[in-house]
Amino acid sequence: LLGAMFLLLHLANLTEVLSLLSRPLVTGAAELFGVEAVNRGNDIVLGDLVLPWTQECSGVNTLIILWGVTLWANRERTFDRVLVLRLLLCIPAALLANMLRVLTLALYRYLFVPAWESEEVHYLVGFLWIIPFLFMFVDDLRHMNRARWTEIIYLSRTLALLAPSIFSPGGSIVAVSTL
Repeated sequence: LLGAMFLLLHLANLTEVLSLLSRPLVTGAAELFGVEAVNRGNDIVLGDLVLPWTQECSGVNTLIILWGVTLWANRERTFDRVLVLRLLLCIPAALLANMLRVLTLALYRYLFVPAWESEEVHYLVGFLWIIPFLFMFVDDLRHMNRARWTEIIYLSRTLALLAPSIFSPGGSIVAVSTL
């Protein structure tokens, strides 16, 4: 399954598909809060803020992390409908987590008025928004011990650090070696 996920990420243009879905989610959510929002394709305007839209904004990294953790956390299960459903539910969860990440970064810019944030801030905020969604995809939360939670958080952090390099030159080799 990890191999199939790896091929899907490299052969299908998930980044563009997720980007097409994410931009309207972000602008729609901003408008719900009374913020004027315009999707201009290469950037999003939220009130007076102009947020450039890049490949990382699509939510593909969030999806990679959720799929990876879901597969790892359910590795002892047989491949069944429940696992397939969980993997499919990772898609709307990734879109929602990504929308919350972009809105959090917009709020950060609004409050602190930086012209840009470091890449580390982007990935930290993204990682923090993924944590609540992990509960949807991990089996038997009530009976999990501390070691199991440490393992899941460790894998999530590893994937969060790894995700940005997957699409860079040689990123596939780094990803396979890391995993």
